[in-house]
Amino acid sequence: MYHVDQSSEYEDAKVDVFEERLARFGWGAILILTGSMWLIPSRLLPNGSWLMTMGFILLGLNAARYAVRQVWDGFTSALGILALLAGVGELFHASLPVLAITLIVIGVLALLIPQRERALGRPGKPHQRCCEL
Repeated sequence: MYHVDQSSEYEDAKVDVFEERLARFGWGAILILTGSMWLIPSRLLPNGSWLMTMGFILLGLNAARYAVRQVWDGFTSALGILALLAGVGELFHASLPVLAITLIVIGVLALLIPQRERALGRPGKPHQRCCEL
């Protein structure tokens, strides 16, 4: 007979609630940012404002994950860094090859993420076992 550790199930539930709240906060911040920037005349905003703020939002979400000792999301961190770099590039009128950099970052993440999950021993959710009674 399989013994279920209820404390780990409770911790998993807390993590799920935290992730849901964080996702809701992130989407809310992105929608408010985009709507606000559409209302403000473009001549009043520096170039790259939207991209830089998106980068800060994405990096802030991962900082919140890290602050509560959760595993940060490498993909959204990479997108945050790319958005921040692209925004700074626009601000200083520098032409960055954003598409090329994005493709390289996605390729690197595609190689590293499965290895990271194997190292953490998490092909699915932590403490989840399939087909055991």
